[in-house]
Amino acid sequence: MAKIVMTLMAVGGVHKVFYTQAELDASSIKPELYTVVDLPDADLTKVLDERARFKVTDNVLGVENVSPPNTYDKEAYRLSRITIMDVYYLTKEGSSMRTNLSGYMAVIEGIDVDSLTVDSNVSFGEYVRSINSGTFYHPLQIV
Repeated sequence: MAKIVMTLMAVGGVHKVFYTQAELDASSIKPELYTVVDLPDADLTKVLDERARFKVTDNVLGVENVSPPNTYDKEAYRLSRITIMDVYYLTKEGSSMRTNLSGYMAVIEGIDVDSLTVDSNVSFGEYVRSINSGTFYHPLQIV
């Protein structure tokens, strides 16, 4: 089960996401300061792939599918790439997060969006996974 760290049980209250309890335990997050909610891995993957969004109903976190499905273009890819880089460079210099993701960031920085032929059905995350051995980190995983 994925672990969703919430600052507030409302839309926009997601602070950070983890796929496992071990990832949460290894982070600098102090769970006692937040609400930590379980969510099926498949639901988290849909959110990170921009196929769904978080939804809070009656103080319960879930997801709802994006309808109609998102379509993607170079501008969407450009924005996703910049957002990932911005979040990464806001992490503390010398932190384990920054060190652990340095190779990943080299892949992100090396993507020349202008030279790509973007499939409108493939999110930036799905594209990155396809060129990076199945690995993609959403900004909510980097924060």
